[in-house]
Amino acid sequence: MKMFTTSAPYVITVLVSVITWVLSTYYEEINTTPYLRYEIIEDGRDASPPYMVYRFTNASPKVRISDVTIGLDCPKSEACFGAAGQSPETYAQMLKVPPWALPEAIVPNAAIVTQKVDLPAGTAFEVRVVLRSKDVKPLLYFQNEPGQKADPKLIGKYSLDQFVANNYLAIVAVLWVIACVLIFIAYRVAAAAARSGNTEKPQTIHLKIIES
Repeated sequence: MKMFTTSAPYVITVLVSVITWVLSTYYEEINTTPYLRYEIIEDGRDASPPYMVYRFTNASPKVRISDVTIGLDCPKSEACFGAAGQSPETYAQMLKVPPWALPEAIVPNAAIVTQKVDLPAGTAFEVRVVLRSKDVKPLLYFQNEPGQKADPKLIGKYSLDQFVANNYLAIVAVLWVIACVLIFIAYRVAAAAARSGNTEKPQTIHLKIIES
């Protein structure tokens, strides 16, 4: 026990250093990965006609996402978008269009809706699609153009990568505060153990001398 209390501060320091190095490497990878977050922000399946609104966000800390085409595809490639008898241009439209989102690049038809993407880090756009029935569940996919250097990583609303990216410094600070507290406690325990060892009463040894 005494050996553990005296070596504990060094073990804690090494362990926290290793964890910090792993987090740093992980954070560097996050910074160079294009993250495309998608979420359904409005479910109008009970409307007439039914519709869905999707939001796509470049959740990357630094990387711009460009030369990528997002697609909303019908299950089994059957017609599922747009109200019958209406123009295909009404099947889908962009909402809250930023100037860099290429609004003219949206191409809707009855079986698939595609949208070319050019998004700086932290920006977003929304797509509203009209459904032929409330039971339709479009499939999401993306396709890279030759100019895209890295494949975007599709993520949902909540992601461990984004939590680390947004709170990296806070996580490292909390780890080191915890480490300092544990080291302080270990030193106090070691000091208390040393004091208790020094205050023990010496043992009395009785010797019997036998004369020959």
